[in-house]
Amino acid sequence: MFTAPTATRDFALKAVAAAERAMERHECCKSQFKFKCFSCGEFINRGDKITKCTAPCWDGMRLRFRGADARNGLTMAETAFYLAETGTRTWVHIGCNPCYWDSLPEDSNEYSPPALRSVYTDWGAKISYEFDEWRQLTNHYDMEEFLEKHGYPQDKWMKDRINHAVTRFQAIWRGYLYKKAYPLALEQKRAEDANIWRGFLEWCGSLPMETFRSFPVYCQVTHASDRVRAFGRKLWTMQVLYPVQHDKQKRATETKIHMELWDTSSGTDSDYDSD
Repeated sequence: MFTAPTATRDFALKAVAAAERAMERHECCKSQFKFKCFSCGEFINRGDKITKCTAPCWDGMRLRFRGADARNGLTMAETAFYLAETGTRTWVHIGCNPCYWDSLPEDSNEYSPPALRSVYTDWGAKISYEFDEWRQLTNHYDMEEFLEKHGYPQDKWMKDRINHAVTRFQAIWRGYLYKKAYPLALEQKRAEDANIWRGFLEWCGSLPMETFRSFPVYCQVTHASDRVRAFGRKLWTMQVLYPVQHDKQKRATETKIHMELWDTSSGTDSDYDSD
């Protein structure tokens, strides 16, 4: 409740006490309802401990001030009041660290880019104050150790959840783009292979009939690029324009001749393993 200027001092002290109790509940209290925590994405069940967020996440309505001040004859030490708020982004689990997207005005520069900004919570303020006192007494600087010793829940950052979701979405979108681009890339690859093979056939047709023809010789004579050499290395173990012999011994001899020709004309095997 908030006192009017005409309220008595005793009534103002009661309003201040009620405001202080409410502000203590803002730090940590038990939920009376089941709703979704917008920070971690999990449900807050009845009985779970929750804490209150502040203005950057406000999406509801601001109510009147609660408490009393010097208009009712109170001193500075006795004054206490707070602004009541409603909305879906008002309460989160204790330990949750929410954030919001700060787009900033259009005239902002590179020193103040749009980013995810942390949201102040009453539980976070309480933990920060207690951690500073504990650090001065123990000379320890580990927040996780402090939370474990006091039985407090570990921090859960909304920013980490957003980064994970965005990374996952980017991977899905990248896979979708690759799936769409694969048929086009495959068609281009086949067209390039067809051009290479057409050039090889044209070279073979320009030679006399008694001349030995093979793809390694073609690469050596025409000073073919690595792409052409890789094509021949990958697809054609032996390509000679005369009838193929089916005898195993002759096939082994032809393969051996081809390997020697290839090694002397177009490099070692390691040059084309990556393709």
